[in-house]
Formats: sequence, structure tokens, C-alpha cells
Amino acid sequence: MYNAPVSAETAETLAGPAHVPQVYARAARSGRPQASRGQPGLGASFWSAPLLLAGFCIALYTQLAVMRGLGAESSFLGFALGAGVFTAGVALSRRSGLLTWRDAPLAGAAAATTERASALASSLGIDARLAGAALALSVLTFLFSGGNAFTLLNVTTWLASVVLGLAACWHPRPQPAALRRALSPAAWLHRRQALSPTGSTTTSTTTGTTAGGLTLRLSWTALALAAILAVGFGLLFYRIDSVPREMTSDHAEKLLDVADVLEGQHRIFFPRNTGREAFQFYWIALMTPLTGVSYLTMKLGTALLAFGTLPFTYVLARTLFGTHFALLATAVLAGMRWLWQVGRVGLRFPFPPLFGAAVFCFLIRALRDRRRNDFLLCGLMLGIAQHTYTALRIAPFGVIACIAIAAAADYWKTRSLAALRPLAVNTVLLFAISVLVFMPLARYGYDDPRMFLFRGVTRMASDSADKPPPNIPEVFIGNVKNAYLMFNWKGDQVWVNTIPGEPMLDPIGGALFVLGCAYALYRLIRHRELPYAYLMVLLFTGLLPSIMSLAFPVENPSTVRMGMAIPITAILVALPLFLLARRLRVWMGGRPGAITAGVGLALVLAAMLRVNFDQYFRIYPAQHARASQHSWHVARAINGFIAMGGRRQDAHILPGANWVDWRLVAIQAGDVRWQALLQNIDEARGHDGAAGPRLYVLHPADTASQEALRRWYPGAIQQVHALEEAGNNPWFVTVLVPAGARAVS
Repeated sequence: MYNAPVSAETAETLAGPAHVPQVYARAARSGRPQASRGQPGLGASFWSAPLLLAGFCIALYTQLAVMRGLGAESSFLGFALGAGVFTAGVALSRRSGLLTWRDAPLAGAAAATTERASALASSLGIDARLAGAALALSVLTFLFSGGNAFTLLNVTTWLASVVLGLAACWHPRPQPAALRRALSPAAWLHRRQALSPTGSTTTSTTTGTTAGGLTLRLSWTALALAAILAVGFGLLFYRIDSVPREMTSDHAEKLLDVADVLEGQHRIFFPRNTGREAFQFYWIALMTPLTGVSYLTMKLGTALLAFGTLPFTYVLARTLFGTHFALLATAVLAGMRWLWQVGRVGLRFPFPPLFGAAVFCFLIRALRDRRRNDFLLCGLMLGIAQHTYTALRIAPFGVIACIAIAAAADYWKTRSLAALRPLAVNTVLLFAISVLVFMPLARYGYDDPRMFLFRGVTRMASDSADKPPPNIPEVFIGNVKNAYLMFNWKGDQVWVNTIPGEPMLDPIGGALFVLGCAYALYRLIRHRELPYAYLMVLLFTGLLPSIMSLAFPVENPSTVRMGMAIPITAILVALPLFLLARRLRVWMGGRPGAITAGVGLALVLAAMLRVNFDQYFRIYPAQHARASQHSWHVARAINGFIAMGGRRQDAHILPGANWVDWRLVAIQAGDVRWQALLQNIDEARGHDGAAGPRLYVLHPADTASQEALRRWYPGAIQQVHALEEAGNNPWFVTVLVPAGARAVS
């Protein structure tokens, strides 16, 4: 059984990531390694940095060879060699631990008696009156949520039940008098004086900006984090109007649901297109004042959600490995193509990384510190997540698995079931809060279980949802293998979301990911550090929604369903990079070591960003445009017709062989409800005598309709539109009929 003690080699990080033990400080000042009395000489440790660097180079060379077609067996051997050399470097280092993890209070009090643990557990710290009110309101929410509609009544009871549930369990519970004092003018004046030059006290390096006599002091860490977040924000929104440019039919379905919301249909669950959770539709509806009911609004909304992944990942990484590492992990994530792909496409795909990071962040904090409030916040995030995307229904299993590991470790240390009671109570409260948040969806699932479960069940079984696929164990094992191969060998095949077949990570990130997994497993097995077990469990949890596509294994790996794994992947990629930089700094010593480590980190991050930037902003949009329906070009032709004085309702699309989703054209022409499709060419004659010009859009292969229009309207102007992304082949034909024209035969 594993536990998570603060070992001698990791104790230094508890004082801050930049702290260097005395022996290494002496080595740094002298510029060469030194041995210390009572410790093994640094002769072996001296080779740590070269071995780490060699392991990284071997892994990177192997990853580049994979990109050039290296076979599976040879590439596996290459990665194994790189991981082995890197792990040898880790083993030789006496400072290879990165955790800033403190034992939970229970572990720190392992010598306490069973009676003391029992007394602690018996005091639940729950306000029975508030808890009872929350329970009653949640029952009312369930009763009032029939008919698949949010109403003022059920939303009021729902939100009140969640607020009262949190207040009933919060430690310490908020007191009205304390809140009034905190919001009083005297308290505001005190805070203002605390920020003034004479009243400010700080122990960290700060910078000040004075405006109107008020000095705002920020640490260098805060400035670095702000810079990383700014870069991440810029990358998520750069050229978002044109990358990607083309919509798919899924976007049409979503915007029709958004239009329903704006027209007063406030559903709990949206059954269109096999069923969708509601969060995105209300989120996009809130943003429609910016750019209307449009594809751009969808992309702006989802990019903003993806941006929220960055701060949660920072807190998660900081909880595990300290501030400096958290900055590096956040920088890695900000430049990761995977996050851009799920965040900028306009669908629900950023919810898994966002809420995965949020749930995992509070879960890890809860397991580290055992504070009640972190359990409650984890439950709150877990409950909200269920209203976002089907893949997040897997998240509770990851939470349960990590808590089970923590409980087993606690029992191993105390040999007392009574000592597990606080963890058990907090776990129950975690899921109780999540159930309160989930309650409206619970009612919908009760009323229409088939629709509620349809998407998940059909991925595991079949479209008929009544028969399992053959050879389930074999398919499952194959899916697990393909899911883990996604990072380095072969990625998602869906052109909408990614570059088909391209590994999910860039070559440098792929090599670092292998080394990060090897390092985590080494620390878990050799030093019994539980947080690495949590990382491995949460990584698998993130991959599981794609792995469970048992009926359609061709859909695995799925870039979007695996979104919960994105923040964990960024942390695993950053682990070997951070360790290598730290060892190089100590190995070289003094200022040269610090400069080399800093410049090396900057160069690696810049190289990763350059590759990801090129893949996403050059390769991805080109292949995306080639594979799409090119509805944007059709809409541009119609918008040009409108700009020349035509009316939108006088533009029509002929169906042909269902060559374009006319709903996409309608949306990009500015009206989500516009019915542009004609059932057949004969309907065109029903528009004869219209006061304005008419525009008909046809597929080039629909020669019969083109001939009919030429025969009926000799004065019409026909134009063939060839598109570069369609191989300069004709993609659609427009026929402009003059105002007032009537068919001649």
C-alpha cells in the first residue's frame, strides 16, 4: 500500500520551489558539484543532468522518427530506452522529488487514538435546519421540473437548495453579522488603507502601479501568470472569425436550440439531434447581443470557456508541485493545439477540459488538506458539469476512484475504520451537493430515460440501444491501446475537430509526455507518492469517455470526448521539462545555471508553440475547408445578392443530391429561421412576377434544373463558382433572374 509522506528529498519544496538545499547552494556558488558530510558524494548525482538530457533527446528523436513512419516495434524500443535513461537520471538525483504535498491532517495525526478519530467524525459540522431546508427544496425542485422546462418557480427552488446545502455544510459557516461587517464602509476603508503605500506590507517581490493615490502591488508570480493567461487568451481568440471558417450540421442544430431559448423555450434538456445538455445553449444565448445568432458567437463563447481551463489547471498544478511548476504547466497548456481545437470549433467540446480541471483541482485540494469546503466545491463543479456534456458523466467515477485510494492509504496508516469517518462524511457531502445541482436533470431522466441515456448507451451498445457489441473485452482493450497511442502515434480521424490521424501532441510534447508518465510511475512505485496515482487515475478517467465507444471503436480516439485529460496531459508534459531545467540549473551552478535553465525552458516552449501554431493555423484550416460543405461560399454569394438590392427571401437553394445543408447557408446569411430550400425546380415558377430579382443556387451536377431555368428565363444570368479548396472544381451555380421576370413556357 502506498502513502504520501513528505520525504527528505521533497521537503525542500515545501518552503517554495525556488529554495535550494544547503549542499546545492554551495555547489551553485562554486560552480561545481560538492559532496556533503554524511551524504553520498555527488559523483553519481553529477551524472543526473546529462542522463536526463540524454533521455529527453532519445525520446524526442524517437518521436520525430515516428512522424517519419518509424515502425511500432522500433518506436516502442526507442521510447523505452529514452524513458529508461531519463529514469536513471532521476534515480541518481537526490532532489528528483517535485511534490509540495503535505500529508492530510489524518496522516499527520497517525499516532492519535481511535477514540479521538471517532470523536472528530461524530461531529459532522452540519446545520440540521439548513440541511433540512435544502433537502425539502430539492424535492420541490424535482416535483416542479416536470415538462422539461425551467420556470421561475423551479429555478428558485433549485438555486435555493444548492445555496442552503452549501451553507449548511460550509466550514466555518458564514455568519450574517460577519458578512455585514465585511461589507461595511469601515471595512472598505480599512482595505483601502491596507493597499496604500504607507499601509502596505508584503514579503514577496512586488511591483507597484499608482493611480489616484492608490498603489496596487502584484508579485512577480502574479505578473508571470497574468502574462501566460494573456498569451493563452490571445491564442484562443486569434483569427477566430476565420479559423475554422466552415460550419457543420451540428452547428445548425445548436443554433436552432439557441434560437429556441431566445424565443422563450427554456428546456432542461434539448432533445434535438439525439439530445444535448442545456448549459451551452443558455451560455450562447447570453452572448448573442455581441454578434447575433451566429457561428462567430458560438466560437467566442466556447473559446471563453476553454480559457477558463487555464486558471483551474494552474491551481491544480500548484496544489501538487508548487507555484513555479504551475506557471510552466499553464504555459504548456496555453500553447497546446488540443485546447485550441476543442475551444474554437463552437461546439460543447471545451466543457470537459474546463470542468475536468475544476473538479480535479478541488478534488486534489480536498484529498491533500481534507478541508470540508474543497469537498463541497468539488461536488458543486461535478454537479454543474452534468449540465454541460455527456462525456462528463464519467467524472464521478474518477472522483470515487481517487477517494478510494486515499481511504485505503488512510486505513493503511491508522488501521482504524473510525479514522475514515471524516473522509466518508465529506465524500457523502460532496455527492450530496452534486445531486442538488443535478436535480432538474434527474427529473428529466426520470421522465424520459431513453432520450437522456441515448447518446451514452448507443456509443457502448448500438443505435438500437438494445444489444451489446460482440467481443466487449477485446474491443475495450483495443480502445485503451488506441487511446494511449493518440498522444504519440495516431490521433483522431474526424476532420471537424483535428488534423485527421495526426498525433495529439507535437513532437516535443509527445516526447515529454512519455517521460512524464515514466517519471510519475517511478515516483509512485519507488517512493510511494500517492499524488502520482491520482494523476494516472485522472488521466485514464479523461480518456474513458472515448474508450467506452465499444459499439463504434472507429470513433476512438476522440479528441473531444477525451477533453478531461487535457489539463492532466499538460501537467505530465511539464513534469520532465521542469525537472530537467532544475537539474541543469544546479549542475551548472550559479548564474550560468539559472540563465541556461531559463533560456532552455523558453526555447522549448517557443519550439512547441511554433509547431502547434503552424499545425492549427495553417494545416488544420486548409484540410478543414477541403472537407467541408463550403456553405460559407454559398452564403457569401447570397449576401452579395442582398447587398446589390435583392431580398433574402428571394434567394433559393435547389436540393440536388443534398449537396449542402441549407440551414448553414441560412445562418451565415444572417437568419437562422430562414427557409431557403425549394423541394424541386417547379417551385421556381411560383415566384414569377416578383418585384425584385431572384437568385437560385444549384449544384453543378443538377443540369436538368439549370436547363429549365435557362429555358424559362432567357434573360437570367448564370455563373459557375469554382472553389480553390474544392480543387478548383465547380462547386455551385447561381442563376440570377431579373425583377418581374415570368417563365416563357
